[in-house]
Order: sequence, then structure tokens, then C-alpha cells
Amino acid sequence: MIIDRYLARQVTQSLIGVSVVLLLIFMSGQLVNLFGKVASGTLHANTVLLLLGLNSFTDLVFVLPLAFYLAILLAFTRLYQDNEMVVLTACGISQARVLRGLFMLMLGFAGLLGWISLQAAPWAETKAQEIIKGVGESSTEQQGVIPGRFKELARGVGVLYVEKMDDDGRMYNIFLEQENPEGQTLIRAERAYREVDKTTGQRFMILENGHRYSGKPGANHFSSVAFEKHGIRMTESTSNKPIQLRYMAIPTATLWSAKSAPYIAELQWRISAPIVCILLAIMAVPLSRTSNRQGRYGKLAIALLLYIVYTNLLNLARAWVTKSEIDPRIGLWWVHALAILFALLLWWRQLGLPIPRWRRANNKGD
Repeated sequence: MIIDRYLARQVTQSLIGVSVVLLLIFMSGQLVNLFGKVASGTLHANTVLLLLGLNSFTDLVFVLPLAFYLAILLAFTRLYQDNEMVVLTACGISQARVLRGLFMLMLGFAGLLGWISLQAAPWAETKAQEIIKGVGESSTEQQGVIPGRFKELARGVGVLYVEKMDDDGRMYNIFLEQENPEGQTLIRAERAYREVDKTTGQRFMILENGHRYSGKPGANHFSSVAFEKHGIRMTESTSNKPIQLRYMAIPTATLWSAKSAPYIAELQWRISAPIVCILLAIMAVPLSRTSNRQGRYGKLAIALLLYIVYTNLLNLARAWVTKSEIDPRIGLWWVHALAILFALLLWWRQLGLPIPRWRRANNKGD
């Protein structure tokens, strides 16, 4: 019907705008975190954009249900404000009929979200963890260097400064200070590059055209040596520990056959994403009902509070299942059951269904 297409178009337009805004907010947080890792030397700068793209799949699991929920709220609130819903009701289009018009859009969006949650997000998380793990395994003191900034060496035994670096990783105008039991060593070199010993696999930084100054502070004797090439063995960074893949990176097919409580919690969490999307969409229609006196955003705060309560209960239930504090058969499903009861209550009031007799009797007694 024309009405169905019109409602779907209104919701889709709001959905695109809300999704873009929310995704930018989530990705900005991810970007700050990634740049922090680059600054600390635990991540290469050339992997930031790749990791940001992979992490965006995980963000979509959180962004899309909220975006769809807000899109319906904003679109239908505008219809109420412009009296279009009043006209639809006068033409015989009931609220239940409106919800039925959104049913196909709702199922299609929930199906897309289910695919992202069950397949795309675990795949992206696996790739991201493999990249981070690979960086950790190959990370040494001279890696993660940012030109123009001092970098502390492992265990705090010195600092390294590089004025500039080209695309091949060659460094220029290097200053290196090292502490050792015999005293202090200062090295100034024009160029440097990385090299790996093919026999031992040991990593070196090869310095070219420089001077080496060695001595003990407070003593009267310092040695100065000019060199054309000087190699320094770089120790592996102690801050890089073996990284184990998180539960988010485990394939869904593996979770189906697992009996462990954390695996069950992760599987139920992934399945919950499309369920949350559908239930929030069902709640959004009655919650969007408003009047001109209430304003367009009058119920937005209540709707957001409902979303926060719902998602926090899911996180709480997930933690309980992970710690085996509740039966996995109960799992996260009791939270969805409460959401279904609340949605039925909203629609009961929205459709103006009769109040039960016992409630009427109590009202008369009052």
C-alpha cells in the first residue's frame, strides 16, 4: 500500500541520519583509543584505518538497534505533530495496521543485524585481534617511534628520538640515550634502519655516520667514538604479552556446540541483537504518540531511559551467565520476556483496550 511505503520511507530517512551520527560518535571513540595505542608504541600507525574499519562492524551491533528505535520514534513523533496520524486514524488506519506496515521493514532490518552479529562482527573481531597480535609479536623498542617525539625504551633504561622517518622506515637525525651499570651512553647519528639477523633472528638498529659518547656522570673521563656504522641490539618490549582472542572473536558455529557458560552467554548475546531490534521497534510506535503541547521530543527522554534499562539488564544477565550465577537455560531470555510484557502493556494502553474488572472494582471502591 501507499501508506506502507510512505511510513517505511519516513523511518528509513530518519534511520540513515541517526545511524550516521551514532556511528561517527562510536568510531571517534575507537579512533582516540587506537591513536593512544599508536602513541604508546603498541600499534603501527599504518594499521589504524584498517582496525577502525574492522571495529566498526562491532559498533554496528550496538548502533543499529538504537538507531532503528530512535528513527521510528522521531519519524512517528513528526507524524503526530503534523496531525498525519490523526488523518490516518480518521481514514480507518489503526495503530495495529501501522505496525503491520512496518513489519517487513522491521524483519529485514533485524535479519541484517542478525547477520552482522552472528557472522560479520566475529569475523571482523578475529581479523582485528590477529593484526594486534601480529604487531605485538613483532614489536621492539624502535618500532612505534613517532618522529619528533621522545620514546622511552623498554624497562625505562633510556630514550630514543627521531627527527623524521620515510615510508621505508629509515630514520634520520637520531638521538639515543641508554643507561647501563658502567654509566651512560649517548649516541648521535645521521641515519638508522632496522635489520634482523637471519641466523639468530635478533633485531638490531643500525646507525650510520654518528658519534658515541660513553661515561659515568660525575666522573672526569668520557670516551668519544666516531663511527660510520654501529649496530645496537634492541630487546623485545616487555609490555607486549601474548594476546588471546576474546569471546567476541569466536565463530558462532563454535559457540553452538560449546557447553561452557561464557560461550553460552556470548551466543545468547549475539542472538539478542535482532531480538532487541524487533522489541524496541514494537515499543517505539506507542511511545511516539504525542500531542502538540508535549512537543516533538517530549517522550524522547522516557524512550532513552527505557533503552538504557533494557540494555543494562541484558549486560547484567550476560555477566550472571558468564559467572554461572544463573542457569544458562534462563540466560538472557528473562530480560526479553520482561520487554515483551512491557510492550504488550504499552499496546494495551495504545489500543484503548478495556480495563480488567478487578481494576474497575478497586477504582470504584476508592
